[in-house]
Amino acid sequence: MKKVSLILDNPIRDINYIVLIAMHLAKNNCEVTIVPTNMRHYELLHTEPDYVLYPHQRHQSSLEICILEDLGIDIGVLETEQHVSDSYYLNYQTPKDKNLLKNTLHMFSWGYNFADLLKNKNLYTDNQIQVVGNPRFDSYFFESKKLREKETKLLIGTGFGIANPKFLSKKQQKKAFLNENMSEDDYLRYQDVHQNCFDMLIELLSSNFFTSKDHIELRPHPYEDEKIYKKKLKNIKVDNSKTLDKQLLTTESYLHYHSTSSIDAAVLKVPSINLDWFPIFQRLHSSTRFMEKISYQPSSLTELKDLKDQISDSRLKPKLNMDDRIFEEFFYKIDGKSHELISEKILEINNKINKKNIINFPQPFNNLRSPEFAIKFMYTKKKWAKSGKKYGVSEISSTINYLNKLLGSNEKFNIEEVFVGKLKLGTVRVTK
Repeated sequence: MKKVSLILDNPIRDINYIVLIAMHLAKNNCEVTIVPTNMRHYELLHTEPDYVLYPHQRHQSSLEICILEDLGIDIGVLETEQHVSDSYYLNYQTPKDKNLLKNTLHMFSWGYNFADLLKNKNLYTDNQIQVVGNPRFDSYFFESKKLREKETKLLIGTGFGIANPKFLSKKQQKKAFLNENMSEDDYLRYQDVHQNCFDMLIELLSSNFFTSKDHIELRPHPYEDEKIYKKKLKNIKVDNSKTLDKQLLTTESYLHYHSTSSIDAAVLKVPSINLDWFPIFQRLHSSTRFMEKISYQPSSLTELKDLKDQISDSRLKPKLNMDDRIFEEFFYKIDGKSHELISEKILEINNKINKKNIINFPQPFNNLRSPEFAIKFMYTKKKWAKSGKKYGVSEISSTINYLNKLLGSNEKFNIEEVFVGKLKLGTVRVTK
C-alpha cells in the first residue's frame, strides 16, 4: 500500500481540496495522512511516507525536500500562492539556491501561464511540470451550480496582514519575511503601504459613502486581527467566520485591494472591483494580468460611485465570462477534476525500492521517541492549537461528509487519529 502524506497549510483555504485528493487516493488503496504544516518537523517522518505533497518550495521547505528525497521519498509541490506577480514569485517564493528545485518529482501548475514561467526561467523541467488546474476550484465548480439567495449587495475583503497581523507580533512577522529572502528595506516599504491602505479603507468606510441601504459586509483576511475593524467600524457587519467561497456565494459583488480572492470571485461568477487608486508597492503587491482583466478598476471615488450605483440596482455583471480564453491560460480547466489529475500522477509512481529506514532523524525533522523532542512537540502543538490552523478528525470527517453530498456520492472512509507511543499527533489518517 502506497503511503502518501499531504501537508495542509491553511485549513480555512485548503481543507476541501486536500481532502478531495485524500479521498481519491484512499479509494485507490493508499494510506493517506494529512499533516499540519506547523507540525511537520515533528510528525511527517513518523508517517513513513512514500510520497509527500508540499504546499510550496521556498528556501526552508526546499532544504527539507532535499533531505526527504535523499531518504528515498518522492516529492510533489502544489504551490498554494501561484497567482502572484512573476517578480514576487521569483524573488520571494523560490529558494536562494535554485538547484534545490531539481529534487522535486512533480511541480503541479494551475495553468499554462505559470508553467511557462517555470520553464522559461529554468526552474523546473518539462518532466517535473504538470498542468492540472487549481484544485481549490473543484468544490467551487459544483457549488456554483446551486441557486442561492444573495444576503449582501457588496462584500468587502481586506488584505493588510502586515499592518494588522493576528497570530504573530509585528516583530515575528518581519523575521518570517526576512527569512524568505525579503530585504529589510522592502519589508518596511511593504508594511508602510499596507498601513496607508488600511487607514484609507477605514476612512472610506467611516464616511457616508456607504449607507445602510448598500447592504455591505466586511470580511477581514483570516490572518488579520478582525477586532480592530469591529472597534473602528461600529455600523458595519464584520464577519470572517465563514470560508471565502461561502461568503462570495451569498453576495452580489466583491470589493478588494489587489487581492487574489478576486480570482475566487471570478470563478464563482461574482463581479469584483479593485481599489485601484490605493497606493501599491509595485514589486510586491500589484495585480496580475488576469486580476486586471477580471476586476473593474476604478481610479477614483467618483468611478467607484458609478459602480456602487450599478450594484444597488443589481446591474453590475462580471467583467469577463468564464469562456474567455484567459481562464484556460491561467487555470487550465475549471471542471471539478483537478484533484483527480493530481492524485493520478501520484498513483502512477511506483514506491522506491531503495527507500531508507529512518534511524536517525535528520534536522529539521525530530524523533518524538526522544524525550527532549517529545517535550518540544507538546509546546509546539499548543501553539498550533492557537494559530487558527488547527484541525482534527472531526474537521476531516465533516469535510468528507460535505464533499460527498456536494459530489452526489456516498463514499465511506476510515478516519483515524495518529499516535507515536502515547503522543497524539495533529496528523489525521484517511483509508478506505
